[in-house]
Amino acid sequence: MVPTEEYFVETVRALEPDIVGFSSRTTIFDEVRRLAGYVRDTVGVPVVVGGVHPTIAPELVAEAPEVDVTCVGEGETPLLELCDALEAGRPYDSIPNLWIRRNGKITKNAVRPALEDLDELPFPDYDIYDESILYSIGIFTGPVMVSRGCPYMCTYCCNHRMRDAYPNRKKYARFRSPANAIKYLKRLLKRFPKTKYINFLDNILPLYDDWFLEFADLYKTGIGLPYACRHRSNLVNEENVTKLAESGCYLIHFGVESGNEEIRKQVLNRQTSQEQIERAFALCRDHGISTLTYNMVGLPHEDKRKFLDTVKLNAKIRPNRMVLSVFYPYPHTALHDLAEEEGIMAEDFDYEIESYLAQPGFPFAQVNFCHRYFRSAVRWYVLLGRLSFPGRVAVTFTDFIYASRLLPHKLLVVVANVAGGAYERFKRLVRRRTPGVYLWLRDKVVGRGRARAGTQTETKPMEAEEATPIP
Repeated sequence: MVPTEEYFVETVRALEPDIVGFSSRTTIFDEVRRLAGYVRDTVGVPVVVGGVHPTIAPELVAEAPEVDVTCVGEGETPLLELCDALEAGRPYDSIPNLWIRRNGKITKNAVRPALEDLDELPFPDYDIYDESILYSIGIFTGPVMVSRGCPYMCTYCCNHRMRDAYPNRKKYARFRSPANAIKYLKRLLKRFPKTKYINFLDNILPLYDDWFLEFADLYKTGIGLPYACRHRSNLVNEENVTKLAESGCYLIHFGVESGNEEIRKQVLNRQTSQEQIERAFALCRDHGISTLTYNMVGLPHEDKRKFLDTVKLNAKIRPNRMVLSVFYPYPHTALHDLAEEEGIMAEDFDYEIESYLAQPGFPFAQVNFCHRYFRSAVRWYVLLGRLSFPGRVAVTFTDFIYASRLLPHKLLVVVANVAGGAYERFKRLVRRRTPGVYLWLRDKVVGRGRARAGTQTETKPMEAEEATPIP
């Protein structure tokens, strides 16, 4: 929830801070600037902004008059050095990773190497958090990350740009040691003893087989709670799926992104075949692990017919849940650069509203239609897949209707918005008032230790599995 000006100003004044820091994604940077302006007008202390957006687009952050210090890359050591300098009254203009803005001039310091041994990091101080306002803890879920980075080069993702910020970019994907990761989890559970689930938000938890096999054994004996994690289809094999199931994994998130092989491989640079995707989901089903897919719509070079491949692939692999997002080209990612080169960036592009790529073959109304009716379309194709000859005829007819440009897309979107809004309000109410009932319903859909053949979909991440991690 975004704080009001009155609440934020009163809180800042009460704390009497010497420095105020924000972590920012691209989508919330305008809001960060607004809050930083309140800091400047209220207490006048230095404002530091770090996180994903300042790392991939530092010039956009450093030029903002509300920001005094921009942190590029990892911030633990730079922020400590900055605080030490402020406390001692020393200059801080040459601290690596920090861009300093003074009198309109920006000092751009080099980025130090990424920390290669994550065991050197202290564990989070959970005591600073107000448990009553923590979303995940409210539904008994502990979100954690035991790694940093990803070795893959997906064109829509920030990771390939964040990796480039460091001089030791080949060491970008790193993990805490298995033993240290278990200590981290035990510390969290000691602070929040009511935790019933663990949600690993790492890009790919079983990225390295040797690491994961050792970690899974320690987790099974030392933690033992059911958990969700992220995986990648081309890395799935019998051994690591068996170990996932044995150690308590009840849900795996996979990035399918597009069911169209040309889009997936040539536009998104996800070199994963449909056969690998199908095999990964079959293995998870065989081992009783539920699955979730991430998908996108409105990609460069996409139209309704190509997006239909995404619908059909999800119907074929039958995940328990699906998340569909509209593609947003984030600054300095490879796909953002492609969109600019091809002149398909919308003139009124805004990260806070629904403003998509300007593609004549895939106009906004059609993108919205595909987004809103993803659930219904997948369920329909699942049903048709269970039929023999009548099903094949119905598939051909449905393909023709779905891909038609003559559908009343705008009207259908309005209908879906009304129904979807009511559903989301009800879900939030249940989650807030009766978290136990919410989790019971979620487990009925997702399963816990037993995959189901049915399909539950979401058009945006709302569940505990997508909750923001505790820093």
